[in-house]
Amino acid sequence: MIWESSYWKDPLLEGSTRIENLMKVQDPSDDHLGELEHVLMTGFFSIRKLMEARTKLSSTNMKRRCKVRRYPIRSEIKETGPFPDLMNYHQLDKFYDFSKGSIIAKDLSYVCNQFIHSFVFSFMLNERGQVESVILSSDKEKKKFCHTICLSDAIEVFRLIGADYPSDVRMRRNENGEWQVVNSQ
Repeated sequence: MIWESSYWKDPLLEGSTRIENLMKVQDPSDDHLGELEHVLMTGFFSIRKLMEARTKLSSTNMKRRCKVRRYPIRSEIKETGPFPDLMNYHQLDKFYDFSKGSIIAKDLSYVCNQFIHSFVFSFMLNERGQVESVILSSDKEKKKFCHTICLSDAIEVFRLIGADYPSDVRMRRNENGEWQVVNSQ
């Protein structure tokens, strides 16, 4: 259980600035990409832990939905494969149909789990050679689809969660006698 949330939230605010700076780098090196991967992974893990604490975030942020772009697995390999594995997971065009993306809204907890349980984790660069999005697919969903999440959206989430300090939390006991958060703001 998280007692003092600032130790989890302050790094999110610092991470948002770090992501912003790394997005400006043209043709990023492996060191830049490794740092970006670390900031994103640890940031979304921290957000999930804050959500699991149940009293450290406002109800609005607990219910937050995030925009992601979903790309299906290619139809020609849907049934028989091959699917992403330890030796080929970097060959994304081979597995996912990037011409058939659709924008969907997913719960923040789902997005956190995509980072935490990512089997596919790669970056998408824009025409200037700067990182723009992260490509993810969890170990459970890699045979169905992958997602892209814009780094600008990740920055927004990090800043919202990093600055979220509820001052009013209302709780009640449920039918099993356990405390349940009704509202926090």
